[in-house]
Amino acid sequence: MADARVIVNGTEYITNRTGWATFSVACDTVGERSWTVTDVQHPEATRYIVTAENPSIVWDKVAVDVEVDSASFGVTKVKVKITNVYDGSSVTGATTVVNGETCEETQPGVYTIELSTWSPIQQVTVQTDAADFETWETLTIHVMNIILYLAIIVAVTVIAVLLLKLRNRNRT
Repeated sequence: MADARVIVNGTEYITNRTGWATFSVACDTVGERSWTVTDVQHPEATRYIVTAENPSIVWDKVAVDVEVDSASFGVTKVKVKITNVYDGSSVTGATTVVNGETCEETQPGVYTIELSTWSPIQQVTVQTDAADFETWETLTIHVMNIILYLAIIVAVTVIAVLLLKLRNRNRT
């Protein structure tokens, strides 16, 4: 029925020539939304019957949690957990890349990789197709590498002091 007034969730829409009322909805928050026809008005209609289920749509977004573990000498372990915010379900089968290297999915929605590095500070860049290749970046201090460098510096300093003392003792 063309030109009928259809009230959906309190908002009025007018049907087109084929009897359909269309509308667009956008939502910035995660959650399920549904629509209910609450009234139909037309001069030629005395009542209405809804024969379809109330439509509903879930607005969702992807959450990416990045954990960086630098507790091993020369290795940075990166774990990326990807979930849907609405229901907490794991996002599986995503292509996830850390510093240009593809991660392995070790559990549903969990992607891991070990990066070889001897740098005391490392930038970790994460991208995943599950979130439209949005980029997450973090700078991490590689504690074990710093400890190694400090140990080397202390050892070199002690050896240098001992050699200087030995040299001075030999001169006298």
